Amino acid sequence: MPLLKYLSTLLLLFSCSASAQITSYIFDHLSTANVLSSNKTEAVIQDKDGFYWIATSDGLNKFDGTHCKVFRNDKNDTTSLTNNQCSFKINLAI
Repeated sequence: MPLLKYLSTLLLLFSCSASAQITSYIFDHLSTANVLSSNKTEAVIQDKDGFYWIATSDGLNKFDGTHCKVFRNDKNDTTSLTNNQCSFKINLAI
């Protein structure tokens, strides 16, 4: 739970400072009760468009500051995720 509160605070700070437009997003925390597919967060990354991608143990969540779109495995859809357990691997060239 402390990790979730830390990530929520981090998301709030990034959503307020990373946007070129002045937009206010107010929330206490992200959880399955409001937007996330799982409370077990594996990784969080922000893309160039400002969306936050949250990898969880039950799918990939695309957070726009207000709503989450959840991507999960669908056995009838070959373009869906192959697995609901998501994580990110980032290679940094230094």
